[in-house]
Amino acid sequence: MYNALDYPQLADKYFNIYPATRDEHLYRWHGGNFQNETLGKPLNPLVPEDF
Repeated sequence: MYNALDYPQLADKYFNIYPATRDEHLYRWHGGNFQNETLGKPLNPLVPEDF
């Protein structure tokens, strides 16, 4: 996933919208730190998906 601030042209694209709980967003996608960029893939894919 790409953040809307740096990639406004991708903000509403279907491939950039992914449902996630807060914990999944933080730990799976950002590796425990919201300041980490994800650049389209989870930083910690070992964290299970909640959905």
